[in-house]
Amino acid sequence: MGYHLGVDLGTTFVAAAIATDARIEMFTLGDRSVVTPAVVYLREDGTLVTGDTAARRAVGGPDRTGREFKRRLGDPTPVMLGGSPYAVTALLGALLHDVLTRVTETEGTKPDGVVLTHPANWGPFRRELFDEVPHVAGLTAPRMVTEPEAAAAHYATSRQLSDGDVIAVYDLGGGTFDAPCCASTPAASRSSGSPRGSSASVASTSTSRSCPTSTTWRAGRSPSWT
Repeated sequence: MGYHLGVDLGTTFVAAAIATDARIEMFTLGDRSVVTPAVVYLREDGTLVTGDTAARRAVGGPDRTGREFKRRLGDPTPVMLGGSPYAVTALLGALLHDVLTRVTETEGTKPDGVVLTHPANWGPFRRELFDEVPHVAGLTAPRMVTEPEAAAAHYATSRQLSDGDVIAVYDLGGGTFDAPCCASTPAASRSSGSPRGSSASVASTSTSRSCPTSTTWRAGRSPSWT
C-alpha cells in the first residue's frame, strides 16, 4: 500500500508524518521522541550526520556543529562547520535526506508524494531558496505548503466542520511565529491574503498577531498530499 509523507524542517526540531488511505500518523524520527533535533555535525571524514547522533557528538565538537540554521536562510554568510563553509540549503537538505532515507527504510518503499512545510511569513526570496532544499536531498517535485495551512488541514480531518467555519492557528515555533485565520469551504483548497508573522526566536517573541490572512480547505475532506 502506498503512502505520502509530510516533513516539517523546523528551526529546532524536525518532524514527519505518514498518510495512507486509512490513517495519518507521526513517524518516529528521534531516539526517544517522534521528533529529532534540527542539528548537523561534520565528521572528520567530511560526512554530515544529523539529528540525535549529531546532538550527541556536539558535546565534543561544538565548532563542527550547526544548530538553528534555518533562521539564517537568505543570509549570504555561510555556516562554518569545522572551518568549512556550508550553505543553509545544504544543511537543510542533509536533514531532509536523512528523514527520507529513514522513512523509506522503515516503510520498505519510497513515498508516493512528499509535502514540505515552511513559515507563512516567508517572502518570495526565502521560498525560492527553500525550493533548492529538496533538490539537495535528491527529491523532485514535492508540494510546498505553509506550516499553519498544514496544521489547519490536519485539524479539519479530526473535527466536524461546516462550510464557512473559521479557526485560528497559533503557530509558535523555534524561529517564527505565525497566526493566520482559516476557513472551511466546499471549494478546492486555496489560500488568500498576505501572511504575516514574527521571525524572532521563542525566547524573545512577545508580539501577538490577529489573524492577518485566511486559508481555506475542503470541509470534511482529508488534506491533499499530492
